[in-house]
Amino acid sequence: MLSLVLAWVLASIDAGWSQTYRLSLPVQGQSYSQLVEQSRPLVWRALAQQFQAQPQPEQITLEVLGQAGDRQAPLFTVRMPRSVWQQNPSPAQLEQHTIFYPDALALLQPRAPMQQAQVESTAPFANGITLVSSNPSNGQRGIPIDQNIHLRFDRQLPAGITGLAFGIQPPVEVAFDIQGNELIFQPLQLLSYSTDYRILLPAAKELDLQKPIELTFRTEPQYSYQRDIKPLLEASCVGCHQQAGRMRRSPLDSYAAVMRYVTPGSENSELLKPRWLARHAVIQRAAGIRLNGGGVDALSLLSQGREGAEPTPRVPVSDPQGESPGSFIGRSGSPELAYIRRNGTGMDRLGHLSADEIQILRTWIIQDQAAEAHKS
Repeated sequence: MLSLVLAWVLASIDAGWSQTYRLSLPVQGQSYSQLVEQSRPLVWRALAQQFQAQPQPEQITLEVLGQAGDRQAPLFTVRMPRSVWQQNPSPAQLEQHTIFYPDALALLQPRAPMQQAQVESTAPFANGITLVSSNPSNGQRGIPIDQNIHLRFDRQLPAGITGLAFGIQPPVEVAFDIQGNELIFQPLQLLSYSTDYRILLPAAKELDLQKPIELTFRTEPQYSYQRDIKPLLEASCVGCHQQAGRMRRSPLDSYAAVMRYVTPGSENSELLKPRWLARHAVIQRAAGIRLNGGGVDALSLLSQGREGAEPTPRVPVSDPQGESPGSFIGRSGSPELAYIRRNGTGMDRLGHLSADEIQILRTWIIQDQAAEAHKS
């Protein structure tokens, strides 16, 4: 009996929502249906091992590749959600979560030698069609979440194609269209913000594409410093945290200044720590400023964190810079008050961040990697 060896050739690419693996399957003359049946229990065991070993991902993706000598082609792709796996499915249900590429097996068969006349007549296109350009280009960042994917080739594509083995990770449902020498893929839902995508178009006879195409790109951030964070800080923080303000030793009036307190992608960034705002509630209460909605200040919101725990009451402390809490507020000549008036924001905004603003700040740092401009 033929022994199949399943070799791991690509480790997981993301520890988040989905993890993807590639499996290499030796092809030694079997038919496509034989390969699927023989690999079914091995693929099932591989899924079980990964779900048990990796508690984080909500979906495991296995890209099964056929290997014949130095040639390789995708045979099928299994996308198994954890929620389905927990319902104890059987290997017989593999088809419900698998995309099959039966035509790929032809790429692994030995090629018959061509007659000289054939070589001469097909010489201009002996290597199949060639990718000229793509949009997004490989490695491009800041791609809008509603953008289509355009692949432009060196000659007109055949019409009437009804199916292509196009893959995109993380998984997104797409439709495709052929217009002249362009192949256009349209995602059927918006892409995710600040996400690295990988697209793969395997070699396929439908397109006379003999070499697979693989591209990566990153989508735009949901929030950026210039568009979202700068106005928020100018309204709440920069009045004091500027060169003319009382907190001039910790300015927040530029991207470079803010990044002194931010580690992109980290929820432990200094700017997200409650003690950053420990003085603000003291200042506001001393000045008789009623917080927005009469209720929660930024300190309390940050103290709750992600778990929603009740904030710990804090005893008011004296101003560490030597003045009584809130003594500068209302002082007609204070640079802080002058800034507030120039900026056109209300006094009640000083030192206060709403629940929505806290979430924007957190998302900008953690998800959006503290992007400076909206298109990076």
